[in-house]
Amino acid sequence: MQYHKEIFAAMYEDAAGFVDPSKLVYPFDIEYAMERLHKSIYHNSMKTNAECAKDIEETIDASLHGNHHYNLDIAAIKVINQYGFERVNMVLAYNIQEKYWDGRFSNACKQWAKDVWVPRKSFRYTNMDTNPGLLDMFADKVIKLYREIDAERFALPGRAESGEFIGTSGGRLQGYEITHSIELHKQRGFAIGHSLEGASTYATWQFNVGDGEVRDFYLGSYYDELAEAKQSYIARILGHMYGIDIRAVGRDSGVPLIGHREEDTLSDKANGEAKRVSVMEQIRESRSASKLAAQSTQHTQHTKPKQTTHSEQKSSDQPVQVPTDKNKKRGGPEL
Repeated sequence: MQYHKEIFAAMYEDAAGFVDPSKLVYPFDIEYAMERLHKSIYHNSMKTNAECAKDIEETIDASLHGNHHYNLDIAAIKVINQYGFERVNMVLAYNIQEKYWDGRFSNACKQWAKDVWVPRKSFRYTNMDTNPGLLDMFADKVIKLYREIDAERFALPGRAESGEFIGTSGGRLQGYEITHSIELHKQRGFAIGHSLEGASTYATWQFNVGDGEVRDFYLGSYYDELAEAKQSYIARILGHMYGIDIRAVGRDSGVPLIGHREEDTLSDKANGEAKRVSVMEQIRESRSASKLAAQSTQHTQHTKPKQTTHSEQKSSDQPVQVPTDKNKKRGGPEL
């Protein structure tokens, strides 16, 4: 078994420099996701959370051999390799938190789960029916494996660093030291910074890599707590890799679609200079165009009123039945 753990640790460390968006947990609830235009990312992450819980149950069952003997070490490695430590930890912690009263969970696992922060709304479909005593033993294997390979080193995508001090765009805040960063495609990436002098202790930025490997940092967000900065860092990486989901827009509405941007800077041919168009500027332009399109549609509706047919009138008079959801189950509607 020790051999399998050593192989797993080597593979996990080798993959730490790469980012797999399917293994990143979107850290915010639906309200924040909608505010930040990350609704589709939230739903993708919630769906993967439910799939992870289902696979944990199936993998535990499949590890049974002999008379009530389970190979939970291999089961833990298999699930973690597919979903990553962060998601597996949160699924387990959520289930233990939900059944904190159950004496079949050990005090050690209860204390561990209590210290694990979980975005509860996006994990509400991860309840498992596995026997709590068996789930406790599986959680114990995951916790020990996490500590044995020191997986905390790989909790954030990218690499740890120190020594580079920067000033934010416009010089609003100075003296931040970069502590963690990741460079994605087309020489773009994201970073976390720390400062003892600034108005906010932590910050995250997007950056471009220019000539001579010089990084240009911009679009800073500032926080008082490291946990908040880490959540922002992960959400920004997911937003960049999946694209920004603002809303569904008709192809003939005249409203520009905003999705994954191929370029963050637009070339100004008139003077040969580069002008950076921020995400918020793109959003404002899209909303303005959407408002104009809506006004145009309303004007058309006023000039040409729609005639209601007899069948439509009959349909509109019928009461609408709203389905109830008394028993929430995994895989239910993603609200």
